[in-house]
Amino acid sequence: MHLRGEFHRADGLVIPNNITTFGARALLAMGFRGEACTLSVGLCSGVYDPDLVIGDLVEPTTTNGYARIALARNATDWPTEDSLNGEEYAESKNVFWTASGGNFSAPITRLFLFMVSSDFTGGIFGLSAALPEPLLITPTTPLGERTFRYRVYLR
Repeated sequence: MHLRGEFHRADGLVIPNNITTFGARALLAMGFRGEACTLSVGLCSGVYDPDLVIGDLVEPTTTNGYARIALARNATDWPTEDSLNGEEYAESKNVFWTASGGNFSAPITRLFLFMVSSDFTGGIFGLSAALPEPLLITPTTPLGERTFRYRVYLR
C-alpha cells in the first residue's frame, strides 16, 4: 500500500507533502482498530527534520485570528472520494484562514495535518513542501491564496 498527500490551494497551486510514519500508523489504527482521532490543519514556516513533533513547528501566534482548523472524520469535512490516474483519493472541504484586526504574526511557508488520538500522543500526519514564496496572511490577502484542501491518495 502506498500513501501520499498534497494540499490544493484554491488558486490552483498543488503542494505535495510527505505522510509521516506516525501518520501511516495512525491511519492503520483508525481503520483496523476503530481508533478515534481529531485532525487539524495548521500553518507553519521552517525546514524540519523527518522526526519532527508538533513542538518543533513554528506557527503564527494566535494574534489576529490564526488557529488550526479541525477536520472531523465525516462526509461533511471529507466530501470527496474519487480517483485520478488509477489512484483512489479522499479530499477535505476547503479550509481558509482570515486575518482579523491585522496581519498574522509571521509569514508561512508550509501547511501541516496534525492528528491527536487516545492511542497516540499526537503527531504530524503530513507536512507540505514549501510554498513557492512565503505568505503573510493579512486582512486583504485574496481568498484564493489562503484557502486549501487536503487530498490523500491510496494505491
